[in-house]
Amino acid sequence: MRKLLFVLFLLATVFSASAQLGMKKSRVLVKTPEAIATALTGNLATALSLKEDQKPKVSALIVESVKQVRSILQQNGEQKAKKASIDKLAASHATKLRALLKADQLKKLDALKLKSAQLKSGSAIPAEDPAVAELRLVLE
Repeated sequence: MRKLLFVLFLLATVFSASAQLGMKKSRVLVKTPEAIATALTGNLATALSLKEDQKPKVSALIVESVKQVRSILQQNGEQKAKKASIDKLAASHATKLRALLKADQLKKLDALKLKSAQLKSGSAIPAEDPAVAELRLVLE
């Protein structure tokens, strides 16, 4: 459960807060898209009980997402425009991810999104939680 919260929080961070990072280097920006996809797919596989045939599709979607976010961040332009582009991309990729999942997996994903929103607001998991610590390491 905590791993999936971490994954959802990381995806939300990559998609919606990446524009706020500007061009600062972070581990998310330094790691390869494939390495990020492998880690996130593993966490999603556990949390959502992904089937073996779903894992490569989810991984490919994550790789594509990371590459597109990086491309947007490297463009010259206003931060507000970058954020809007990343938000649009996140919505598109969320739709694609939902299309890959079965009904029971969608229920788990929806429950985790709710917890992720609580995490983002700071009300769900205490700061010493290992998932939060791991996220901080990834984002540094």
